[in-house]
Amino acid sequence: MDVSVKLAQARRRVERARGLPMSSSCVLNRAELLDQLDELATMLRTALEEANTVVTDRDDVVAQGRADAERIVAQAYVEHERLICETEVYRQAQRISDDVLSVAREEAATLRREIDEYVDERFASLELSLQKTLDAVARGRRHLQGRSEFEELRAPSVTALPDPFAD
Repeated sequence: MDVSVKLAQARRRVERARGLPMSSSCVLNRAELLDQLDELATMLRTALEEANTVVTDRDDVVAQGRADAERIVAQAYVEHERLICETEVYRQAQRISDDVLSVAREEAATLRREIDEYVDERFASLELSLQKTLDAVARGRRHLQGRSEFEELRAPSVTALPDPFAD
């Protein structure tokens, strides 16, 4: 029997009970009502245990369902990747990408060589300019040293010639 049916029976019993005059009290058979309430309490305990079992089972089923769903999605992703890798379009795209990568590497190597040659030419030009500058500095120093030796060799009786490098 259902708990709600038992409650309805108990309520009807109280409603049908003979009322006491000038009072809201009524006369009921105590033993019958207590028996009915005990049955109701037992039924409620059983219903609550069943409800707890259903809730526990539901949580387990939901957790298992989520785990199954995650596993299925992961398997589907792996299968999806496998199918894509097996297709001719994928293989062709892979070949094209390998070709493009190869060409790009060759172009990079060529550019690197050209840049190295350009930089080497610029360094050679700079080296030549610096060498010319060093030669000019060395000539200037030799000239200055030569003048000093010439001054020492000049006799006091010789008439002094004007210095062409003087200010």
